[in-house]
Amino acid sequence: MNEQINTGTPTSTPPLTTDAIKTLRRSLLRWFSESHRAMPWRKTRDPYAIWLSEVMLQQTQVATVIPYYTKFLTLFPDIKSLANADISAVLGLWAGLGYYRRAHQLHRAACEIMLKHGGRLPTRFNDLLQLPGFGPYTAGAVASIAFDERVPAVDGNVLRVMARILADPHDILNPKVQRQLRETAQSWLPPRHAGTFNQAMMELGATVCTAGQPHCTKCPVSGVCRSRQAGTTADYPVRGKKDDRRRIYYAAVFAVLAPGLVLMAQRPSDGLWAGLWELPSLSISGPSQAEAAKIIVPLMQAAGMTFFDRQPVAVINHTLTHREITVCIFAGHLSGRRKRCSGYKNDAKAGEAMVATLQHGPLAHYAALRWEADPRQLPLSVLAKKQLVAIDVAEWDFGPLPKL
Repeated sequence: MNEQINTGTPTSTPPLTTDAIKTLRRSLLRWFSESHRAMPWRKTRDPYAIWLSEVMLQQTQVATVIPYYTKFLTLFPDIKSLANADISAVLGLWAGLGYYRRAHQLHRAACEIMLKHGGRLPTRFNDLLQLPGFGPYTAGAVASIAFDERVPAVDGNVLRVMARILADPHDILNPKVQRQLRETAQSWLPPRHAGTFNQAMMELGATVCTAGQPHCTKCPVSGVCRSRQAGTTADYPVRGKKDDRRRIYYAAVFAVLAPGLVLMAQRPSDGLWAGLWELPSLSISGPSQAEAAKIIVPLMQAAGMTFFDRQPVAVINHTLTHREITVCIFAGHLSGRRKRCSGYKNDAKAGEAMVATLQHGPLAHYAALRWEADPRQLPLSVLAKKQLVAIDVAEWDFGPLPKL
């Protein structure tokens, strides 16, 4: 095990020699020219399309992104069409891709580009940084790939590659270490073709210098890699201990006004799943189904809902990068005389009253509530889709729940 690991205050790691940097540039660019993967965004010089790809690729695998990218460009082929679109339409296309804040920021940036830049994406790194959703990585990637500005683009793949090449003993999750590595990456850039070099570094991390077992025998820059030469590749990169994944618990309701009319809730415009729709939910403190019932049942009964049962019709789990979410779903209908095995009293005024009561009461944290005949047509998070699937397969002693 490497004895030099240090997760405290970073100090400078000895830089590569000038000759080593020249070898790194030459070998990496040659390898990338011969071995890079074919991707649709590598076939265009359109800055907007390049920007879109960089946003979608954040925290998301290439194979997942490609169909979203293609469909998105078909419906929103340029900045103007994106800026003119309703955010709900943008979120609808984004549904399932995750990290929905990216979609909100993409839309806000498009609007700002139309207002302040005449509909043209700024060409310089410092100007791009002023736009919503543009941090050092995204600004560096777009500025270098689309406009060939000599600036680095350092993502997680590049951090890993650099840590191994330099045998850097410092915690790459430390912002000071990341800043130092970005400065080092700047010194590695060739005088021209910075965008190609940045893509080559990212490609190397994605396909050869991988997070698990690196394929050092296939690496074009193993000759200048210090950890490879020392036989300590497995020791890098160094990462400080991450916090345990946060656990979150919700009680949700499947409320039926009439067969096929379901109460849906829109999340606020910021935070987790911003602007997307789901079954109305309340946060609870733990996994106890009894506690969930004690919280959700009296609140919804006060608004006019009659429950099928005090037990949840489904309990689902959903995992995010930093969260474990458990949802207990309770089902019921608007208070009134239930038709035997066929449906429920259709009372539009009562439905409106229920929405008003909830919107100004226990569900005031939502941006909107409404009865929806076809909830699957709304922009839904993956968790919301799981909720509706769970309802579809749920059955109880009195017979099946209304199908969507």
